[in-house]
Amino acid sequence: MARGFADLPSEKVLSGDLDALPTLWTNIRSIADSTSIPRETVRRKVNDLIKDGLVKRSGQLLTITPRAFPDSRFVVDKFIRLAAVSHATVEKLVENDAPPGV
Repeated sequence: MARGFADLPSEKVLSGDLDALPTLWTNIRSIADSTSIPRETVRRKVNDLIKDGLVKRSGQLLTITPRAFPDSRFVVDKFIRLAAVSHATVEKLVENDAPPGV
């Protein structure tokens, strides 16, 4: 995940201000591992998305392009909300497990 995303307060993530969020990125291996889709299939599909201008590659990192964002807004919003809820849950767990005085 992008540097700095984990450091954001969950309120900022839930605010919906996407300009304030770091760029989210992934790679072919991560997509293949998390979806159980063979890497070669993911690679071919990603290459198609790159040709269509929906995904940008920078070395091994993949990000969606501004052209893809309007079509993916629903998915991105859901992902950000899931990340924020997970972040808030981890914050609470850390607070509850912190030694007294910390």
